[in-house]
Amino acid sequence: PALPTMLPTHKKEVAVLDVGANLTLKSHHILQFAAMGIAYQKSRGIEHPTVGLLNIGTEAIKGTPQVREAYAKLETLNRDQPTFLGNIEGKDVFRGDIDVLVTDGFTGNVFLKTAEGLASFILKQLEQRAFEGSPSLRHEIASLKDRLYVAEHPGAILCGVEGIVVKCHGDITPAKFMSSIKGAARLVQHRFLEKIMLHLGLVKQ
Repeated sequence: PALPTMLPTHKKEVAVLDVGANLTLKSHHILQFAAMGIAYQKSRGIEHPTVGLLNIGTEAIKGTPQVREAYAKLETLNRDQPTFLGNIEGKDVFRGDIDVLVTDGFTGNVFLKTAEGLASFILKQLEQRAFEGSPSLRHEIASLKDRLYVAEHPGAILCGVEGIVVKCHGDITPAKFMSSIKGAARLVQHRFLEKIMLHLGLVKQ
């Protein structure tokens, strides 16, 4: 199982997994995460999701032995059409060139919380400078805050288990916690689990 979360980018939302369910794993687990991420994005209406591997460089030779092994396994996704687009550096994730970003839970959690912290820092700096600004500027900053602040969104869905499990952010508000419960109920109503299993080839249409 893996915890995916959706992050905003310049172009579209990217599904990042794992962000904390597994601190240690083997390279073939990364391939499983890619399959789950692809199925997740397909369930959201993306016809052909693309995948990137979080790494310290774009070259195939970069990274730990485990990451290089994962790279080789992810290349098998390209048999029918280009799906795995290679290594992605952390700074390039937010360009929005991929639909799914895969990594181990330790690295993914550090990446996620670093992104959250940086977004929070920038927003607070903007808020301080906009305090004396126009109402329209303050409205734009509030809108940006709502888009970037992960704690204000429903939690991550635990993929890879036969059920609906939602992991909420530690800073979530009571109102958003209730929103997460309602979101889980909607996933059941919309047969989300069956759609994931269909895209993974575990059930027939």
